[in-house]
Amino acid sequence: MYEKMNLLKHSERVKSELIVGSKLLVSLRDFKEREFDGALKMLENYFNALESEIGIAYNSTKDPRFMEILNLISGMDFIDYDASMDR
Repeated sequence: MYEKMNLLKHSERVKSELIVGSKLLVSLRDFKEREFDGALKMLENYFNALESEIGIAYNSTKDPRFMEILNLISGMDFIDYDASMDR
């Protein structure tokens, strides 16, 4: 029972953070020039922190789905925003 509750806890946390991250990605379209550069850097920092959170979830649960998510997130290219948005 503990394992299932632990998995649920981490899954819900990661899901919520992914929703926030996706909304932040979409909002980048509203920024121009230097604002965009700063917003992109902040978003990169957000996803780096999210990678840590997903790593904690994986280490705690050993569920391979967290590793799949981690691999997808770590493959994001913040230098080429347009290409990353097409994935």
